[in-house]
Amino acid sequence: FTSTEGVPLYKDHEYELISVYNNTSGSIQDAMATMFLYVFDPEFKKPSPETLASISTNSENSQKNPVKKHGPRRERHRHGLGR
Repeated sequence: FTSTEGVPLYKDHEYELISVYNNTSGSIQDAMATMFLYVFDPEFKKPSPETLASISTNSENSQKNPVKKHGPRRERHRHGLGR
């Protein structure tokens, strides 16, 4: 699916990528689905080189003493043979 107009996404909705394969080989096959998502942010301001350098330095320092900043990741996978 491609859209030049875009598709609205809402922060209070949950989205899911489902891939369906017609495996006619008669044996189990590995498969993978990928989705590229580009988001337009009208308020984005490109950071200056100085800001980027500061972010890089802070990132290197935080990796020496990592702190968990996010909750658990939620992942869903649907797999099927011959669907």
